[in-house]
Amino acid sequence: MNIKKFPGPEKTFFGANADKDFYFNILEYLFQLQSKYGEAVHFNAMKHNMYLISDIDLVEKILVKHPDKFLKGTSVQRLKIIIGTGLISSEGEIHDTHRLMLANDFKKNNVVKYFDFVKESVSAMISKWEKISKQNDNKIEIHSEAGDLYVDVIMRSIFSDDVSDEIISTGQKLNRLFYNASPLLLVAPKLSLKLPVPEAIRFKKTKSAFDKLLKSKIKNRFNSGIRKNDLLDTLIYSKSKTGYSMSEDAVFNEVITFFLAAADTTSKTLSWVLYLITKNPEIFSKVNDEFNKNISEKINYDEFNNLIYTKCLIAESLRLYPPVWAISRCPVENVILNGLEFKKDSTILIFPYYIHRMEKYFKSANECIPERWMSKDSAKFPKYAYIPFGAGPRVCLGDNFAWMELFTAMAFILKKFNLNLITKSDPGLSSAITLKPKKDIIIEISNK
Repeated sequence: MNIKKFPGPEKTFFGANADKDFYFNILEYLFQLQSKYGEAVHFNAMKHNMYLISDIDLVEKILVKHPDKFLKGTSVQRLKIIIGTGLISSEGEIHDTHRLMLANDFKKNNVVKYFDFVKESVSAMISKWEKISKQNDNKIEIHSEAGDLYVDVIMRSIFSDDVSDEIISTGQKLNRLFYNASPLLLVAPKLSLKLPVPEAIRFKKTKSAFDKLLKSKIKNRFNSGIRKNDLLDTLIYSKSKTGYSMSEDAVFNEVITFFLAAADTTSKTLSWVLYLITKNPEIFSKVNDEFNKNISEKINYDEFNNLIYTKCLIAESLRLYPPVWAISRCPVENVILNGLEFKKDSTILIFPYYIHRMEKYFKSANECIPERWMSKDSAKFPKYAYIPFGAGPRVCLGDNFAWMELFTAMAFILKKFNLNLITKSDPGLSSAITLKPKKDIIIEISNK
């Protein structure tokens, strides 16, 4: 078989050809690299082979057809010290077993068991916003609000009535530290956490306090034998086909993973959705009308099925601003796909942010057009040209849960408040682990 040469930058500097922007402005750098060299690019960073992929045939082969030839990328492995060894970072039999044990809870018809927890959390946020709306300074920074909300949601969904104000507030503090973390913490967490600097000290102290609270709650539930209709109950009492059940440590790792992954990604999606509707009055009007016509004062889970335009808006937000902007994989051996060789132990970056903005798949790709998902043409979009939740056997398990969280938050917010976007300039993009606004998104709220 003839092996084709990967296109990519040729210049090397001490064994690397990645521009300095790879380290300081990675999203823009990768976007320009893909635009210049095509949909499959090789480059070298710190003497490490890296492949940037937007070819959807290769995406399918890596994520769906040959997933056993690739492990999660090195960045995920490095972050185990923070995110634990739950579903995001685990591999092989443990990952597959835990995923099967949890899958039933996250089916579309089953996530309703968590609906009341979500409503309680959103109601608490709405009460806070009602107080803010009556003040002279009636403005909120939407991402920090969304982050606090979804930490509350996750904690209630895991612990139900065992949840405490302390565990929620500590989780919110940790989430904010994680959200605002320096690139060094994300790229080299072991090194970063050893440095005697204020950020590392605060992070370690908060993470240690949060871990202690989680482990105490988990141990108490294990010892009590009390059954409850929450995620912790599922984690403790689910059994595999072979009779395997999770240890306290395994449960803790899944809890910390669910906390960091679910709160971070969903809060960013809500932030971008609210930014898009407040930026586009015509879209805002259509969404408002749909909620007024289809959502009752009580707000029932089944009513969300009628939110067709809103679902299209959220889909469009996920296209423009996929929280997981890059999906990393590491070949376990030299792998040849489509005549291109991916070296063992290299890093492959599949690039949803770029794929979602390719004109050959999405006309006017940089514009927010929810209607594109309502037309007959949407059925013609190639399957792997839209992957906000990933693809294959490691596709996001919590997508139905996320949709429910987003619909619930929007239902309460739009029923109660008028929203006015104060941040008129483009907030820009910052690509840490997930895609976040570079600048604060400020919204003015007032009671309807």
